[in-house]
Amino acid sequence: MITPKTTFIVGGGASEPYELPIASSICRDARGLQPLSVIYQLVSAALDGHTRLLNEMLEDFREHPTSSIDAYLEYRQQEPDTMRVGKLLIAALMGQALAVRNNLTTQAYEGDWIRHVISHMGRGAARAAGFAKAAQKVEFVTFNFDSLIEERSAQLLRSIYKRHDGIEEATRSIHVTHVHG
Repeated sequence: MITPKTTFIVGGGASEPYELPIASSICRDARGLQPLSVIYQLVSAALDGHTRLLNEMLEDFREHPTSSIDAYLEYRQQEPDTMRVGKLLIAALMGQALAVRNNLTTQAYEGDWIRHVISHMGRGAARAAGFAKAAQKVEFVTFNFDSLIEERSAQLLRSIYKRHDGIEEATRSIHVTHVHG
C-alpha cells in the first residue's frame, strides 16, 4: 500500500511498453506524411480541405530540428493555424496507433510499470473498497493523450478483485490528470 500522498509524473515514454508510439516515432511519421496517406487525408478533411495549412506546417516542421511535435509547437505558439494543425496531427497519429494496438487484456508487457504501481497500491487491501480508500492518496499526472493508465489499471483491478463488490469504485479511485486535456 502506498501511504504517503504520492503523485506520479508520467512522461511520453511511459506508453512505449504498451505498444504505443513515443514522441520521436510520431515525429518521424509526421515528417514522412504524403498527400495520399490516410493520416494526411484525415487531417486535411478536419481542416475543411485547407491542404495549404497542412503543407505549410509540414514543410516548416520537416526543417525544424526537434524530435517531437509538442516541442516544435512550443516554438510556434503565436501561430494559431500551426498550433491547430500540429495538434490535429498528434491526435490523428495517436488515434491510428490506438486503433491498431493489441488489446491490453490479452497482453503481458515487459516493463509493465502500471502493474507494478497498482500492485503496490493494493498491498494490504484485501477488498476493492480498501483499495479505493488507499488510492485517494495517489495521483497520476500525464503528458500523454491516451487513456492507458485508466484502461490498464481497470483491467488489473478487475483481475485482482475478481468477484468482489466495489470493483467499479476501485477503478474510479485511480486519479489521472491529463495535462494536454
